[in-house]
Amino acid sequence: MSKSKKILLAAGGTGGHLFPAQALADDLHGKGEILFCGSGLTTNRCFQKERFKFTEIVSTEKFFSLFLLAKGFFQSLRVLNSFKPDLIVGFGSFHTLPILVAAVIKKVPFILYESNAYPGKVIRLFSRFAKCTYVSFESAKKHLRGKCVVVQMPACKKQFFPKEEARNYFGLKEKKTLLVFGGSQGALAINAHFIKAAELLKKTHDFQVIHLLGKNENYDKMKREYEQLQIDACVKVFEESMFIAWQAADLVICRAGAASVFEQLHYGIPGILIPYPYATDMHQEANARFVTEDVRGGKLLVQKDLSAEKLREIIVECLDKELENMGTALQGFKEKTPQKTLSDLIGQQFL
Repeated sequence: MSKSKKILLAAGGTGGHLFPAQALADDLHGKGEILFCGSGLTTNRCFQKERFKFTEIVSTEKFFSLFLLAKGFFQSLRVLNSFKPDLIVGFGSFHTLPILVAAVIKKVPFILYESNAYPGKVIRLFSRFAKCTYVSFESAKKHLRGKCVVVQMPACKKQFFPKEEARNYFGLKEKKTLLVFGGSQGALAINAHFIKAAELLKKTHDFQVIHLLGKNENYDKMKREYEQLQIDACVKVFEESMFIAWQAADLVICRAGAASVFEQLHYGIPGILIPYPYATDMHQEANARFVTEDVRGGKLLVQKDLSAEKLREIIVECLDKELENMGTALQGFKEKTPQKTLSDLIGQQFL
């Protein structure tokens, strides 16, 4: 890849879009000039604005907001005219819609990356115009137009932590560890039901918890509840070094966003997946069903069935019977995962 090449990364929204985009930027570091473009980047805590060059555009998920869409489109035209990218990589979501419309009008070549098992609207709409759409799930291909290739999800290079060191990082002991979080957006329903499930579980099992709340409204209350229950727990609002949390865990209870599912598969941690019920096109449930039914690396719990008693029941089933089988299934899947990376294919085929 020539150093004179310019790559525009169109990304915004949740961690499922921004985490792989930033990982790709790291992979391409020193090989070309990188610019991020999307809406909401300045205030998005999933985006490391101090590390990457970026520019903002406005967008909206409501197609009838014609003023905002038009404004974002003209802002995108100015970005394309000034930056003059050789290639655009689109990561989906309505935060990137205006820049992809402008790319089609200006005939700037672009590729797409879809991290979910069921592609989002923007990826489905623009796949017919893309040079190629890269996906992490084979099942996503049937919903797209044009050329599609399965690749590994771009991931930041992570340091290996033995379980004991990872648990020490969180001030925990050597015993079964549950990792609980709701993804980059948090999950109030999981937070509320899990603490009650933990109270029931404590009667029969010895365990400890890493609980990442996502939002700070209930931090003091949750920390106090664990102390009152005498359950060893590290409670945080957010954890930047999630790779350490994964390597400390024996079982994860979380949503089924693309980034969370990918990391679960990558680290081989059995999980109880509780898809966000209002995700666009129910894509989180599709992700969860892939892990639980195709890979057999976890248990699915839909939110309408979520209760402290049901969650405790599934945790016990996992801890007492299923951990080893699920771990073996996850390892087998990982060994069959395509070794192609998005950064390698961009270098070989487009720049």
